[in-house]
Amino acid sequence: MVLPCCAGSADAVAARRCSFSAHVTAWKHEWLALTEGADDYLVKPYAEAELLARLRALLRRPGAALGRILACGGIVLDSISRAVEINGVPLALPRHELALLEALLRRQGRAVTRPVLLDQLYAAEDEPASNALPVHVHNLRRRMAGAGATATIITFRGLGYMLRAP
Repeated sequence: MVLPCCAGSADAVAARRCSFSAHVTAWKHEWLALTEGADDYLVKPYAEAELLARLRALLRRPGAALGRILACGGIVLDSISRAVEINGVPLALPRHELALLEALLRRQGRAVTRPVLLDQLYAAEDEPASNALPVHVHNLRRRMAGAGATATIITFRGLGYMLRAP
């Protein structure tokens, strides 16, 4: 490797520094993905057998991660039929509030970051207004309280939101 500003042993030191930097950068991407809600991270190139083994492991997890029926504090969501009940009473939700509720239910008790929630609520080509997420959270809180849900949505300023049962 030839670097324009270095010669001799400095090239080797710079090459090691570049290699280390690339390794740290890759680790930061993995850490960031896992911190923001990813269940797993697979670095390319990967073996097809490893991918299949990881998918089988995800499918073996108990209902919370990939479950059909999600529940917390009197709220029950059937993720297949998209039906919501609070204390046994059906509740109709607009699609963005329903997607928000599902994302929070799937990660109940954990903070869910704003970027993760926006990915769940909007397609990649959609550009939501800057206040869209807080408005959806406000409306969902109002509907939950009006229906008598005991679960609450907690705001973590600068981080995101968490659904918590009492």
